[in-house]
Amino acid sequence: MDDKDFELPKVNNEEENATPEEKPLIEIPQEYYDKLEKEKKEKEAQAEIQAKKEEENQISTVKTNKIFIGAFVNAIIFIVLLYLMINKNKLFIIGLPIYIIVYSYIKVGMEEKESTAPMSTLMGGFIAAGLCFLGSVVLRDDLKEFFSYGIFASIAVAFIGVVISSMLTNMVANKEETKAVGTLGYLLFFVLLFAGPYFAYKYFPEPILKYVFNEKNAIVAESEEEYLVKTLKNRYGIDFNCDDPFQSLMDEDNTIIRRKTCTDKSGVEFEVQSTEYSSSRKEYIIKDNYVDARLLSKLKSDLAEEIKIVTNANSVSILMYPKEYCAFVANCVENSQYIRDYEKETNRDNQFNY
Repeated sequence: MDDKDFELPKVNNEEENATPEEKPLIEIPQEYYDKLEKEKKEKEAQAEIQAKKEEENQISTVKTNKIFIGAFVNAIIFIVLLYLMINKNKLFIIGLPIYIIVYSYIKVGMEEKESTAPMSTLMGGFIAAGLCFLGSVVLRDDLKEFFSYGIFASIAVAFIGVVISSMLTNMVANKEETKAVGTLGYLLFFVLLFAGPYFAYKYFPEPILKYVFNEKNAIVAESEEEYLVKTLKNRYGIDFNCDDPFQSLMDEDNTIIRRKTCTDKSGVEFEVQSTEYSSSRKEYIIKDNYVDARLLSKLKSDLAEEIKIVTNANSVSILMYPKEYCAFVANCVENSQYIRDYEKETNRDNQFNY
């Protein structure tokens, strides 16, 4: 075939010039965009709420940790101050409110209105009470009494402490909002906090010594005779007549002993012996034979008469306890335990405490 005889097909100009078929536009309603915007805002709000919750949880965790750490530290300090107050010097009682005030002031300075001091003080007192209970159960006998007392003392410190701490926190954190009358009220409270116990002790010393300082048999008197009468009343729970004058004598240790005769309401006479223990505090070691005179003398007399009848003996001597050189049953001078017991029993501090 000749090249001339080959022809390409003709292109239709109409098809070449034709434009693509135009498709109709779909109109998206405004509600769709509103819905997308609403969902977006809800997601952002939820994310913000979640972030806020996580922040609050983190803050709460930090605050809780601060409370527990502060409470545990407070508990230890409360126990130490109570121990020093009971066993060393009563003036350590002032250390309790001073410590709470200083602790609360430091905390409110660091944490302002979010101060954890009041709650740490309250929980510290209860933790101290728990530790004292544990100590009263597991520790040796000479510490049991202190820790038994510490249970109730710590609870009292917890409630008194939270009041002190709350008032100080409120006073410092809201000082711009506190009016002059409110400030005066706060100052009056803190003055009474220290002055009140002083006057309470001055006018009611024995209840304060008994319930605050755990001195169960505390006697406060202006004279030796008043001390003697109060001691007997405290010891036996009844009143005695001790109007007879003192008779003074000196024992083998050159210690002055003063004796007098007292009687109870039924007329039973007995001898009381007084030895000075502390002249500055007007404290004395008081010994008496009231139990012998009231109960044992008649028992010994009746028993001796019955033994005389049974044995035809001319005389019978009844001793309820050893008389000479055997001050402790089964322990006499030759026994080494006797020497140790004798030193313990004749120790002035022990005699006063007994």
